[in-house]
Order: sequence, then C-alpha cells, then structure tokens
Amino acid sequence: MRTIGLCLLVAGAIGCASSTELEDKSRVHSLRADAAASARDYQVAAREQEKARELHAKAVNKAYKEGRTIDVTVPADVPATPTP
Repeated sequence: MRTIGLCLLVAGAIGCASSTELEDKSRVHSLRADAAASARDYQVAAREQEKARELHAKAVNKAYKEGRTIDVTVPADVPATPTP
C-alpha cells in the first residue's frame, strides 16, 4: 500500500508543469491565435486565445505558489513578433 502511494506521489510531482512551462504554452496559444486571426479563421483564433488566457491564469497562480511573482509576464507585455 505504501508503494502505491509513493508511486502516485512521484507520478504527480513529475506531471506538474512549472509556471514557466505554463507561460510558454500560453504564449504558443497566443501566437496560434494571432496566426488564425490573420488567416481570418476567427473561431479558431477565439479558441486559441481562450486557451492562452486559461494557461496564463494557471501560470500566475502557480508562480504565486512557487513564490515567484515577478517572473510571470502578462501577454500584453510580450512584444509581438515582426511580420515580414
């Protein structure tokens, strides 16, 4: 019984993403939303933007729990990539 509990605890710790990883995923979804909007696929853009907001909120909460409040950037603070 103790072995099963220990395995579950280790598996849970390994599966948890840090706030930085969540913020990176949020940034990817934000970029996908921008690409979909530029292709005029507004439904996909809205879904990707919602996912980006959700992941950013999780990253902020996780950063506070980790004690790193300064490290999380707001998506509006991230400069947009220049388009050719």
